[in-house]
Amino acid sequence: MREQKKESNPAGKRWRRPLMFALAWFGVAGACYCWGRYGNLPKAVAEPTPGRAVVQEVASERPPADYSRRPVAFIFDNIPITREELGEYLILRFGKERLKNLINKRIIDQVAHQRGLDVTATEINASLQADAAALGVTPKEFTDQILKRYGKTLYEWKEDVIRPRLIMEKMCRARVAVTREDLAEAYDAKYGEKVDCKIIMWPKAEKKIVLDQIWPRIRNSEQEFDHFARLQVSPSLAAVGGHIKPIGHHTTGEERLEKVIFSLRPGEVSEVLDHPEGLVVVKCLGHVPPDTSVSLDQRRGELEKEVFDKKVTMEIGKMFQQLQAQAHPQNLLEPTVNVAEDTERLLNATQGMNTAPRAVQAPPSTAAPVTSGTPSSVAPPSVPEPPNAPPPAPSGLTPTGGTK
Repeated sequence: MREQKKESNPAGKRWRRPLMFALAWFGVAGACYCWGRYGNLPKAVAEPTPGRAVVQEVASERPPADYSRRPVAFIFDNIPITREELGEYLILRFGKERLKNLINKRIIDQVAHQRGLDVTATEINASLQADAAALGVTPKEFTDQILKRYGKTLYEWKEDVIRPRLIMEKMCRARVAVTREDLAEAYDAKYGEKVDCKIIMWPKAEKKIVLDQIWPRIRNSEQEFDHFARLQVSPSLAAVGGHIKPIGHHTTGEERLEKVIFSLRPGEVSEVLDHPEGLVVVKCLGHVPPDTSVSLDQRRGELEKEVFDKKVTMEIGKMFQQLQAQAHPQNLLEPTVNVAEDTERLLNATQGMNTAPRAVQAPPSTAAPVTSGTPSSVAPPSVPEPPNAPPPAPSGLTPTGGTK
């Protein structure tokens, strides 16, 4: 099979956050969920590795013998275009991009079959409702606006995002427990002292320019800080001038970052901080006192559910790495790519803000960035980011126009 020449990545791609766990959870290429359906594509078969147990493929997934020769269209009245031709056409144009995601989806499907796990249409629809509600839109708006923006259909979202996500959640629930320490930190994060602040982020490649030229200008000038805050690379942060919702303890996943933030006085600007997601400068606008009107006991049930759901979300990334190691995936369209190592590298790149301790921090931010007046750029738990989205704000740092 001929392959197209590898396209050069535009400069903007270096700043796209590895998601998918989108969403970075399930692998590579953004949400790491599969956007392509595998039923219509020819299957490449590799010889099993000697000494490795052979897992029988799910029989129900095998197409009929004439499946590849079935027509999908006709030209000149009686000349067919077959499923195989369509498959080859799509493989040449999207094969490398989609195969990594397809591999991950098939791994999940196979393990789910072995364990007798499935999800119902009712569960999928309920999850869709929750995804839309968490973004502050109706299911129709979610389909017509958010999915349409990225050229994705409702079917793709349900089958290639929601279904694998729900299956992984079912696999992980028995591995998660909520401790007293978890609840105490969750209560402190939600109802304790917070810092109202603005942030500016840059790619690490711009460190010299930031240190030598930008930071000296923004350190003591409110006008200069606001100027650069609206020019930063994250559209969601730029749209609100870097103003994020007040930060509580245990919400960023970075102890050093939180220590700096809480040590700042109103009007003070931090030094340039090295962070896994880039360079960060924080400006303190003020300190918000804790909310003493509610106690931990009054909110115990609510906090237990929030912490449990977030810990499940974080556990999914760990479990999927284990499943990939067991599956030993081999990408024949791109033999130089080790799918498991590629996924592990992307998951490791999300440490810090993306994997905060005790799961009291929001999971990886995965919804598409939007400007003020539209839904939040930071998604609720388990809402993957559609591929090729601009970089959202880091998890735990929610723009003031968003929800959390």
